[in-house]
This record gives sequence, C-alpha cells and structure tokens, in this order.
Amino acid sequence: MLKVIYSDSAKLEVENILRYIKRFSIERAKGFVKGLKVRVEELPKSPYIGKSVEEEYGVPNTRLVYYKTYKIFYTVVEEVKTIQIERVIHETQNFPVK
Repeated sequence: MLKVIYSDSAKLEVENILRYIKRFSIERAKGFVKGLKVRVEELPKSPYIGKSVEEEYGVPNTRLVYYKTYKIFYTVVEEVKTIQIERVIHETQNFPVK
C-alpha cells in the first residue's frame, strides 16, 4: 500500500484554506478537513485514478483529483511507495510550474 505525504506547499495551502473557512464557520472547517482526508486516503487504493496533467500544465508524472471546489495535484512515486500531495488549490487557480 502506498503512503500519502504532503509537500510543504500543500501543507501551507491546506492551512490557508482552513484559516479562511474558519472565519465563517469552525464546523465547516472541520468538515472540510474530514472530507479532504477521506478523498486523499482513497488515492492509495487507486493511485492512477486522477487525470494526468502533463499535457495541460506541462508537469510530468502529476495527476489531478478534485475535492469539492479544490484541485488536488499529486504524484505517485512507486520506487518509495508514496503518493505525494503536491498542491491543494481552488479550482479557479492554475497549477504553477515549479
């Protein structure tokens, strides 16, 4: 089974999303975290379920799934049995090339 890890960028983005949601509702922020966690924990069961974004964004080996209105970009690293969550951004934002 693949292990899920978050990049520093993804961690910061999730923290910022939570900070924003908490301004309106702590309960919604908790629900967001729970739902995001469930969505991400599904990835090891079907790691290639996400759409490849190489052609669209020019980033090789990166895939995309959605949670609500957020894009979750991730890479599957078979050699070390991990899925790295690269970015978690709102659907209106573009995935910047590193």
